[in-house]
Amino acid sequence: VSAITKGLDYYRMSRRFFESSTENERVHFMDALFAVADGDEGVSYEEIEEIRTIATVLKLHHRQFIDAKLKIPRERRAN
Repeated sequence: VSAITKGLDYYRMSRRFFESSTENERVHFMDALFAVADGDEGVSYEEIEEIRTIATVLKLHHRQFIDAKLKIPRERRAN
């Protein structure tokens, strides 16, 4: 049950953020997520995939996700 509740909270939070933000704000949020993920010696594959999921929920285009990801130097991100 807690996994279901956690999923609903994630969905509600994401939907609320989507409804109260502009596309530009959501793009900047992607930049911030990658910057935070990079704070501990690079961005792992798991972190990239979680950010990809968030980008999808926030209805960002794949290109917007890729552009944010590419702001992290190649040697600091998992491929």
